[in-house]
Amino acid sequence: MPFVKAQDGVELYYEVTGEGFPIVFTHGNMCRGHQWDLQVKVLSRKYKCIIHDLRGCGLSGKPQAEIYDTKIQASGLHSILTELGVKRAVHVGHSLGGPVSLQYFFDYPGEVVGIVFIGSYSAGSQLSITEEQVLKWYDTLEERALQFKKYATHKKFIQYNPYADEILRTLWEEATKPSIYAAKAICRGFCQLDFTARLSEVNVPTLVIGADRDLPAPAETCSKPLSEGLPDSRLEIIKDTGHMLFLEKPEIVNELLWN
Repeated sequence: MPFVKAQDGVELYYEVTGEGFPIVFTHGNMCRGHQWDLQVKVLSRKYKCIIHDLRGCGLSGKPQAEIYDTKIQASGLHSILTELGVKRAVHVGHSLGGPVSLQYFFDYPGEVVGIVFIGSYSAGSQLSITEEQVLKWYDTLEERALQFKKYATHKKFIQYNPYADEILRTLWEEATKPSIYAAKAICRGFCQLDFTARLSEVNVPTLVIGADRDLPAPAETCSKPLSEGLPDSRLEIIKDTGHMLFLEKPEIVNELLWN
């Protein structure tokens, strides 16, 4: 299994599939890199696809800390891309992965040629849930799984997608893996961030993909203001879709990414 050490020694997991120009996929809260598999299977025909597990998630290290902020997450990703010799890439981020991609752009100028935000936001205050609420949910694994189930996907996905049960089971299992301290450190990271005032600095093309039934990151308060604040941005809103839109409507998301 491929791992790289971050600057502080924490081991971070990653995988590479395909050849071509690099696309870096960064997942959201309580998720892991392999949740991009439906994108990688298609896009790796044309691009070099890089997935990774953020600090505190998946197979990556989970050090004791009060907060895993976007600064430390972007630094860890930079260690991975340096190991791979990747100097320029398109970054795709879901939910928290969007602000991590923004942080990467601000910290490593010239290495990002474009950003795709999926179900994402520029400030934690734009979310429909508060830090206090999430920290309380994370006190027990049972409550964490219950809230993840409630907020993750749209009811039509559960009713009509033949793979819904399998996908949701994997999501819920992943959401309960990190220890409580790591889950709370990630929570503080995504609730306290605010890049709204810096969006005008982003001088690369961006694509913002939102969902009209996204409960934790509503399009009206997250995707739309994010797109409006970016100088060179296109906004796409997918109908009848929840927060995990890249899993719920992979054919639409993949087509947008391919182009």
